[in-house]
Amino acid sequence: MQVTTFKDMYIAELQELVSVEEQLAEPLLRMANVASHPALKDALVCPREETQVQKDDSSNLRGDQQALHKSLKEEKQADVLLTQLAKVE
Repeated sequence: MQVTTFKDMYIAELQELVSVEEQLAEPLLRMANVASHPALKDALVCPREETQVQKDDSSNLRGDQQALHKSLKEEKQADVLLTQLAKVE
């Protein structure tokens, strides 16, 4: 897709987010399945469930900036949680 306007860029970014969400869903589940620490398992399952919801939402967001902002905020929160958990271990 050739990006010539901000709208094109926005659509390209949304398509990228959908792709990332699809790529994250399965690896998060596999990591949760092999995790031995309950807190780590929970930390991987919750973002995976959120990722699945976000993936579904991302397919419908094509122009909804608030939903995009919410998805990015949730990703950031999951990132912070995993980083904190990594520091504890």
